[in-house]
Amino acid sequence: MYGNLRKNIGFSLLPWAFLFLFDPSYALFDPLPDFIGYFIICVAIINIADINLRVREAFIGFRRAVVISLLKYVAIYFLDKFFLENEQTVSLLIFAFTFSFCELMVLIPAYKKLFEGMLSLGMLYGGDAVYYSKKKGRANISEKAFRFSVFFLIIQKTLATLPEFTTLSLNDSYEFIKLLRVFSIIIVLPFGIAWLTKTIKYCRAVREDKPFIEAVSNSYNEKADANPNFFTVRVLSVGLLMLTIGFSLSIDLYSEHLNILPDFIGYGIIVLAAIFLRDYSDKWIGVTVTSVIGAASSIAFQIFNDKLIKNFFLSEISKNIEAYDAYYTAFALRIAEAVIFLVVFGVTVSFLSDIFSVYTDLGRDDMEREHKSLTKAFKKGSVTTFIIAILTAASGVFYGYAQPFYYLRWYYSYSLLISFVINIAFIFAVCNFLEMIKNCIKRRYSLYL
Repeated sequence: MYGNLRKNIGFSLLPWAFLFLFDPSYALFDPLPDFIGYFIICVAIINIADINLRVREAFIGFRRAVVISLLKYVAIYFLDKFFLENEQTVSLLIFAFTFSFCELMVLIPAYKKLFEGMLSLGMLYGGDAVYYSKKKGRANISEKAFRFSVFFLIIQKTLATLPEFTTLSLNDSYEFIKLLRVFSIIIVLPFGIAWLTKTIKYCRAVREDKPFIEAVSNSYNEKADANPNFFTVRVLSVGLLMLTIGFSLSIDLYSEHLNILPDFIGYGIIVLAAIFLRDYSDKWIGVTVTSVIGAASSIAFQIFNDKLIKNFFLSEISKNIEAYDAYYTAFALRIAEAVIFLVVFGVTVSFLSDIFSVYTDLGRDDMEREHKSLTKAFKKGSVTTFIIAILTAASGVFYGYAQPFYYLRWYYSYSLLISFVINIAFIFAVCNFLEMIKNCIKRRYSLYL
């Protein structure tokens, strides 16, 4: 990420990615999450993506695959929480077919571009390994690896979906559908092991072609030395994306009175983002410290709120002294968590202000005419987002306040709806604010990239 080339131009990482991708799926559930494998591929090839357009296109494809794979788990949650039992069978078929189709449409071009990129790099930098063939005129190992990858993908995704089609016969769950799913796993597994073996051998062959690795490394290092601003923009863009994800995951999603998306997950990502961007502002320490405090408050609230919900009915709060004490302890922690959330966001805005002042046109003396409009844009974005952050924190407190009135349906239901709408508005505001900062950074360095 910082312009330092990964060992063996990333091919040492790829086998670890394939370990998460060779296993069959059980309907939508994947024992070894695919999104981890696709993420590792993105990390492994990001360096060579900088010097080869085809590999860059492959990187974009695998990045999309990460999102699709993550959405599978969202779909599993929605199936469990929002669909009736008699609706789940056909819905599962629709989800399984849709995700399998989308994955094939994204992954086949991604693998194609990846192996095409390796062949083009081999042509430019003397890569004998990527062109190796046992017999002249036959397909080389890169072409064979691509063809087998496509074959395995089709087998893997098709057999993950086929058992679900049995539900169409009676619009209900087939009696032996679990057995069919197991059979599909048994059929796919040998192909997965063969694909894993073949891809690992391919990576090993490329790693052992030392002249090729060295030539590609030298080319990359030359670009890194000639374009330091390129890596500045990349690091800032990735850091801003991490902050976007972190604050987006700080929203509240309730099921059975429990927040299924604990805030400490978002705080953890914000801490990683602050550490990642530590070279760009000294205020990263403040973001880190407040986020750690926020994570601790989130964990404390989760513990006490879980204790309240599991041990008492909400209707008992006004009748049972133990329920009363448990509720107000959790409510006090909810208020503290809301205040800390606002502190974290305020410190982060100050942190972003430092970055904005130095790494946009505000940091250039020859662009004074732009300074006023840029300052106005940052103030407008930060103030608007902070106001919505205040409303988001207040909506969470209001939901907690409304819990004792659970049986007054209109009162409690409106608190849930208000909280959900404001949380969604906060996500949009944060995304727009941080995207504005990223675009301003890119605009400054566009002449040098």
